[in-house]
Amino acid sequence: MNLVLLIVVVAMITVTALAIIITNAIINHWGFFEISLSIGITLIIIGGLGVFGSYLGAYSVSSFAAHARYPEMATVESNYAFKRRQKFPIISIALMALGAIFAGIGLIGIF
Repeated sequence: MNLVLLIVVVAMITVTALAIIITNAIINHWGFFEISLSIGITLIIIGGLGVFGSYLGAYSVSSFAAHARYPEMATVESNYAFKRRQKFPIISIALMALGAIFAGIGLIGIF
């Protein structure tokens, strides 16, 4: 679990840094609107990854050989995947909405 948390934190920092660098390269100076745009882009990317990850987890299959040998395992995983697909990723959608607000403020201020 600690390794997964480390990977997630490194990915978030990398995405944030890349968004700030790309925005700075496009605009060629720093300001409130440029930083707001980079934060918005970062939140949209992280939220999109969260939405993708929540639905991607619903389609994982542990082992076809195990499913052939133990059909009840396939049933349990199928039920889990069905429940997982029914859950709506509220936090990820909220991150994307917040990112859209930040990006909108940044774009309005820049252009």
